[in-house]
Amino acid sequence: MLKNYLKIAFRYCITHKVISIINLIGLATGMCDGWRILLTGPTFLLWMVAVAGFTALLVAYLTINFLAIRAALANPVESLRTE
Repeated sequence: MLKNYLKIAFRYCITHKVISIINLIGLATGMCDGWRILLTGPTFLLWMVAVAGFTALLVAYLTINFLAIRAALANPVESLRTE
């Protein structure tokens, strides 16, 4: 099963080169940053991680609220006409 997952991932990387390169650069950057934090000590960047986590949660909360309000205010009759 793992062999099939790797085969599909490899085919995707070959067909979608630009997206794969962007994803691999992001993965490599994240891994390098993780090693740097692990080796230098995580206490120095603790407040930065907390701010980043809070910001991510805030953006997710606002996005979900915006989409929920937009869906609640939408007229179902007009959305059925366009489908």
